[in-house]
Amino acid sequence: MSAHEFVTHLPRFTSGIPGLDQVLNGGFFAGGVYIVEGAPGAGKTILASQICFHRAKDGQRVLYVTLLAESHARLLQHLQDMSFFDAAAIPEHLTYVSGFRVLEEGGLRALLDLLRRELHAQSANVVVLDGFVAVGESAESDREFKKFVHELQVQAVLGTCTFFLLSSGTSGDGAVQPIHTMVDGLVRLSDRIFGVRAQRELQVQKFRGSRYQRGLHSFEISDDGIRVYPRLESSSATSCEDSGSSRLTIGIPRLDAMIGGGLLAMSTTMILGPSGVGKTVVGYRFLACSTAMEKGLLFSFYETPERVLAKSRGVGIDLAAKYDGGDVELVWQSPVESTLDAIGWRILESVDRLGAKRLFVDGFNALESASPHPERVPQFFAALNRELQARGVTTVYAAELHQIFSPQIAVPLRGLSPLIENMLLMRFVELRAQLRRTLSVIKLRDSEFDPAICEFCLTSHGLDVVDSLDGAEELMTGVAHETPRARSQKPGSRRARTKPKPKRRRG
Repeated sequence: MSAHEFVTHLPRFTSGIPGLDQVLNGGFFAGGVYIVEGAPGAGKTILASQICFHRAKDGQRVLYVTLLAESHARLLQHLQDMSFFDAAAIPEHLTYVSGFRVLEEGGLRALLDLLRRELHAQSANVVVLDGFVAVGESAESDREFKKFVHELQVQAVLGTCTFFLLSSGTSGDGAVQPIHTMVDGLVRLSDRIFGVRAQRELQVQKFRGSRYQRGLHSFEISDDGIRVYPRLESSSATSCEDSGSSRLTIGIPRLDAMIGGGLLAMSTTMILGPSGVGKTVVGYRFLACSTAMEKGLLFSFYETPERVLAKSRGVGIDLAAKYDGGDVELVWQSPVESTLDAIGWRILESVDRLGAKRLFVDGFNALESASPHPERVPQFFAALNRELQARGVTTVYAAELHQIFSPQIAVPLRGLSPLIENMLLMRFVELRAQLRRTLSVIKLRDSEFDPAICEFCLTSHGLDVVDSLDGAEELMTGVAHETPRARSQKPGSRRARTKPKPKRRRG
């Protein structure tokens, strides 16, 4: 007889906490014993309560046992404003029991007897033991402590009941405690300080019976409870079809001609330039080409939808019509106190909700400021683009160059260049004591492009690419000089037409 003929699979159940089941690859196992560990204020009680009300909503019986913890009345007062709280579930599906006095007077054996009686009386499917550190303090030895957990495992198996043990008893930066070897899973919650910022993080240290997403995952606590944002790099995107030769027009004829008719579908493009040069206007033109079959999404860090519509009208781009018709959606994300993974998942959820095929992210630099670990941003960026390409999205990012005039041009972060398929450069140039704007293609992977440096103007009618600046040199330094031939021409005379420059292939 083979093993699979007599060993049954453990059933799973969902936690009701967005993102957590994804980290756990499907949820907790019924009949497991799990420790949820973290310092006071980390979110243990909210996490356990959210699971309890979710299971009660599904018709399960839940037992919440408090030890050295806040009173039941105070606990419910703190939870009642959470959206998952349901007073009607108490006590029919969710029962609160205090076990501290029993533990104080009778020790671990008396607490086990209480749990057995309540489990039988309530037919509970889920049991939470809040204040589990008190059990360890009451145990006379590590051996007695382990025997207590072993008894819980026996009860869990007999009644297909899942135990959650909430403990603040961490030791020395999360060092392993003897009790950790006894349980089926260990989930750690932390609230870390980076400079003046705080970021909540969840780590699954142990999870028997299944693979899970390792590492630190950020989470937030709001009026809806806890939401976990799985680290985007730990997720694997599904495969996507090859983009082939299909192209998406940017909506600026001269620029489209420079890049062979438009951007290759499902490609990633970054527009580099200093503040005010016109990067956002190019992105608006890209979105203005959206249709009902090819919807567009603007994800902006610095301008609200109302401001976007007003700004686009000011440069002659009718985004309002696309917005009102449902072909374009405008999403604003505050760059203040946002986590990198929260931003990434909000972008993906917005894309999925709209079914977008065009995406313009205005403010790439906000991604760097959102991460307490800047060295992580390239890996995050690669994972985000992989997810977007799997959804068939063509993405354009606007990134700010810090120097307005500089002979050096550097991408915002090291390691990004190999991840960007197309790169456009917009610059201010001083020529003839005037401030001019230039546009050039720096990189276009797997495609030919026009290497000309073109001048463009921003007007109330939009962005107009004039022509290549053939009469000037050292344009890339920001301070241009006329060529000898241009200086010899009379003022006001028309510049002689030069032969088209050959296209250049990069990639």
